[in-house]
Amino acid sequence: VFTPAAMKLSGSADLAQLWTRFFSEEAGIVRGEGPRPFVVDLKKNGACWRAAGHVDLSGSGFGWGGVSVILPPEDRVLYFKVAVREGVVDFQSLRWSQGESWAEAKGVYDTRQRQVGRIEVRARDFILDHGIKIRGEDLRHVRGTVSGKLRVDAPQGDVPRSVTGRITAREISLVKGERPVSWKVDLLDARLTGRKISLPVVEVRLGDVPLRIRGTLEGWNGFQGDLKIEGEGLDLSMFSPPGGEPEGEKPGPLLRFLKRSQVGIRAEVKKGRWKGLSFDSLEAGGRFQAGALFIEDLQAQAPHWRLRASGRLGNDSTAEKMISCHVRMEEQPLEDLSLIHI
Repeated sequence: VFTPAAMKLSGSADLAQLWTRFFSEEAGIVRGEGPRPFVVDLKKNGACWRAAGHVDLSGSGFGWGGVSVILPPEDRVLYFKVAVREGVVDFQSLRWSQGESWAEAKGVYDTRQRQVGRIEVRARDFILDHGIKIRGEDLRHVRGTVSGKLRVDAPQGDVPRSVTGRITAREISLVKGERPVSWKVDLLDARLTGRKISLPVVEVRLGDVPLRIRGTLEGWNGFQGDLKIEGEGLDLSMFSPPGGEPEGEKPGPLLRFLKRSQVGIRAEVKKGRWKGLSFDSLEAGGRFQAGALFIEDLQAQAPHWRLRASGRLGNDSTAEKMISCHVRMEEQPLEDLSLIHI
């Protein structure tokens, strides 16, 4: 009944409509404006179809749960090799390359069970230059480079069974318009085994202030674990828990993930400020839980005062915020106190 056949096609296709036709339950994941050019070699042998070629994804986008990723308007060609047999799509290679920079993904998708199988991702100095829009916010860009190799085992629902591999990211920054925001990841080294993420080193920069983060996280349905943060010259007013969802909207996947997380935090800071008040050292212990930051024991000191505090910072403008403080002062100049703003 089935005889070998081959053909070569070239033209343009609306990727969003094409995706929706084959994967109607995941409509909206692939987004684009108008047809994109492609070239593909098709081969059929028995019940198996094979396709190899390339498609220009420049200006296209991908979205999920209110988060959209928009590719740059040029130089974003995807090279692919795909096999389809009895409802199972084997993505043998999906590869982006730009000079010595490249990224490649492989995976299996069962269209009958609507189930993702294994997924493998590799990258070497892959250049990030992508637009991001979160629930209608202004367009931002994330920039930097990523290298590494990951294997994701078949998920249970939306949660992977396990993730194994290592990721190294450098010079990651988020840019809004023409001005960069206040944070940048100089170096991220993450090692993943099953459900565990080891962070031997994460170097973050808030403005001109360096931070060093170490620790271990576990779980793909909300993080559990502990982090240690060390820094010098910080203005603690820069820190606040993530905001809530807009009124009337269901929580997005990121906020749901954060609400399921519980992470212990230990911080040591030298030479910082808070609400206009300078201090020489600060040590704090607490936890991030259910989208809020709980301060269990904070101690700060300066030449003329010592402070102890505990409390809770909510995760949106309506959540309860309560901080209890005890301050002891000795010969504190009044002119310094006039600089405090609450």
